[in-house]
Amino acid sequence: IKERTTEGIAIAKAKGKYQGRKLGSVQTTEKLLQRHADIVKKLEKGLTLREIAKITGKSTATIQKVKNVLIKTEE
Repeated sequence: IKERTTEGIAIAKAKGKYQGRKLGSVQTTEKLLQRHADIVKKLEKGLTLREIAKITGKSTATIQKVKNVLIKTEE
């Protein structure tokens, strides 16, 4: 199966049909902060990640991502 898969990928690449997954996020920091404005407000109030996750229903990873963007924009 692995050999056939790699052969198929090689053929598709030769035809220009296969490029693979694009790396990284294409979302700008402004859009991220606008999209998660509720998280930004709660972070500014001083709530913890878990408290915000419980209130908003979003993952702690998302909240941490927003927090890191906020820290970078303040620098």
